[in-house]
Amino acid sequence: EPDENVINLVAMFFDFVLDDKNLPVSVQALIGRLQIPILKVALKDKTFFEDTGHPARLLINKLAESSIGLDSEDKEKQDILLSLIQLIVQEIHDKYDGSLSIFKEQLTVLESQLATEQRRAKVIEKRTSEAALGQAKTEKARSVVRETISERIKDAPLPLSVSEFLVKHWHKFLLSNHLRHGIQSPEWLDSVQVIDDLIWVIQTHSDSKSQQRAKKLVPHLTDRIQSGIKKANAQNDEWNTLLPTLIKDLELSCGGRAQEVLQKKLNETQKEALGISRTEPDKSWQQMTALERQQAKQNALHFESLQKAGSLPIGTWVVLQEPNTKSVRCKLSAKLTETDTYVFVNRFGIKSLERNKKDIAMSFQKGYLHILESGLLFERAMNRISSTLRKPEAIPS
Repeated sequence: EPDENVINLVAMFFDFVLDDKNLPVSVQALIGRLQIPILKVALKDKTFFEDTGHPARLLINKLAESSIGLDSEDKEKQDILLSLIQLIVQEIHDKYDGSLSIFKEQLTVLESQLATEQRRAKVIEKRTSEAALGQAKTEKARSVVRETISERIKDAPLPLSVSEFLVKHWHKFLLSNHLRHGIQSPEWLDSVQVIDDLIWVIQTHSDSKSQQRAKKLVPHLTDRIQSGIKKANAQNDEWNTLLPTLIKDLELSCGGRAQEVLQKKLNETQKEALGISRTEPDKSWQQMTALERQQAKQNALHFESLQKAGSLPIGTWVVLQEPNTKSVRCKLSAKLTETDTYVFVNRFGIKSLERNKKDIAMSFQKGYLHILESGLLFERAMNRISSTLRKPEAIPS
């Protein structure tokens, strides 16, 4: 009877392994091949199920732990780790003679390979996170620059020379100041003030005091503009062609001849550059078609999904399986607050996925994204088996 219990426990353990979605299918099969050697170990050593430091258990746990991020679907790029696991399993299968030394030896081989791999992956992952952070800061700065310009000129009729200058050229100097100095710096505030001064000068001024101020402001404003373009290294043929027209329009405006300067609102190309898009008014629930209502329901983010995405810890392994795409196993490497973006890397530290927090929440909600359990395989299996055996229906009558 004791032997029969051991046999049943080992069988239940390997049933759990073959049903464990946290492991790649190829690794499930490889660990499954260890069932006979492990059964021999368990029958010989009655402390096997109680001894958390047993060499065979340690090896199984390490095999599972090391393979959580393993992508074995790409046959063209056979993973070194997968090949090593295959070799370890074969060695145990062929050479186990009742001694635990084979498990200790193979555990040492595996840990040595993992140590080398993890050192390299840590360096690459750090570079990946730093690059993503730099990119996020740049994208955030671009967004601030676009908003800063668009909120001042999106509805204002302006000479083409002014709108082209702001949209195509001055934004480079604003971006440079944002990245180098920040939005609280004198450099940033002064570059924004150039926009406000330019828009004020270009308007029609009927009172003499404003006209005198405009005449005094134009030479200084022109110098600031040229200095900023030079600092931003934004001088090119297009700018050299635009500058005389811009200066001429400024001089006409401050000379009381603003009516001679043709003013227009932003064209579609300029709006697109500033991220100003034409948005249709939202339909009411009654105005929606049945299909639109269904899509609206599907796209409505549940609070629980947002919470789950927000509380996802750094270092968590997940698997993303979207319809008609290959599944992706990756680890959360960084949360970028600048763009509310999550960066995921593969087991080599290379970026494999970058998604907005809302997209991650939606993937959770639709069941495309699953968190992989990284706890010790043997312990997880024993807990599951123990819970199953405690159920009344598991007890034979």
